Amino acid sequence: MSNSKRNILGLWILTNTFGFVLGMIFAVLSISVSWALYSSSIPYYNVFHSFVSVLPASSVAFAAQWLVLRRFFTGLRWWIPASVGGAILGWIILTNPENSLLKIFVTLPVGCMQYLCIYQSFEKKILWVLASTIGLFSIFITGPVGVAIYVVLTGTCLTKWERQTIEKNNG
Repeated sequence: MSNSKRNILGLWILTNTFGFVLGMIFAVLSISVSWALYSSSIPYYNVFHSFVSVLPASSVAFAAQWLVLRRFFTGLRWWIPASVGGAILGWIILTNPENSLLKIFVTLPVGCMQYLCIYQSFEKKILWVLASTIGLFSIFITGPVGVAIYVVLTGTCLTKWERQTIEKNNG
């Protein structure tokens, strides 16, 4: 394994883990603040704490991803807004009480929004959407174990892309 491949995978694992942990800290803090502000009015509390916990948590996690990705790929200036936008769309789907079948697709918007930012081939973009969706869904279901699944799936995509780029440049 070349230094480049080890670096991207190692950095991806480290920053995603850090981003998710820091994001969860922000989520807990925002839930605490929303409880203090809106505990007496339950409908507002649920909406406020859900939205306020999604926004900072996803912002931190996706900013950490962007820090790694920008070293290896160009054209990612919209990564954070697109990813956070996807997280907000997922949050809207999750909180829609009318259609519980939609909740299966709660993580799909993040991968789809990131799809628009990735300047790779269609096949690589689809692999990313699948890896991201399956990984984020595993976080939704299993919690911290899902973070490892997400990081491994998406990190594998990045490592494969980096290896293909190196082979293309050398051959």
